Amino acid sequence: MTTEKVLLTIDDELILILFGLECALDVELDPDETERLFANAKDKVSPQGYVFRQTADLTITGRVDDHESETVWVCIESRKAYSPTLKQVAERARYQRFRRERRRMTMGE
Repeated sequence: MTTEKVLLTIDDELILILFGLECALDVELDPDETERLFANAKDKVSPQGYVFRQTADLTITGRVDDHESETVWVCIESRKAYSPTLKQVAERARYQRFRRERRRMTMGE
């Protein structure tokens, strides 16, 4: 079993990361859990656990620790090897966010 865990900030970048995971792994994450995560973060609710996807071969979860309502540990547990990794998806999402912000600045938005 392969396990990967990354601490992420609950913001617009996380939306890109979750979408990137859906694309990279060819799965659909539970939209209700995603909405609950963002609603709880807005209301400063912690600790909480989230199950974004759970099958026999793949589990994607999130955990918000006590007094850390602005971040979530996203964990992927998989029986099969997958690519790209969670860390790679997160890095690409950060880069995409940077590109969007830079474009806004150069376009005068």
